[in-house]
Amino acid sequence: MAADSAELDSHWLKSLEKVPKVSSVTIAKHLTGCGKKEVGEKDYKFFTENYIHNVFVKEDDRGSCFVKALCFRSQRKSEAPHAVNIKLKSEDGRGIVTEAKCSCKAG
Repeated sequence: MAADSAELDSHWLKSLEKVPKVSSVTIAKHLTGCGKKEVGEKDYKFFTENYIHNVFVKEDDRGSCFVKALCFRSQRKSEAPHAVNIKLKSEDGRGIVTEAKCSCKAG
């Protein structure tokens, strides 16, 4: 079982080339559907201010793209970062968020 896990981990890449194009409108729609309307601008700010680290991408044989990363807390960079996972699917050349999870309390 450990060998299977190691092999799966080896398919994670640092290149964002396989990530479908996602617009801010797509992200806003996903967040609104989750009841998190005002988070998008804050998330973009975290990305531009280097709170997001260790971004890895993996594609499966069904056309889904998985993105995982670590996100430091806004006021507590000395604490352990949260694990963030996103699953995207390409539809008509656009990326659609099909699943998103975070290790924070809000999920």
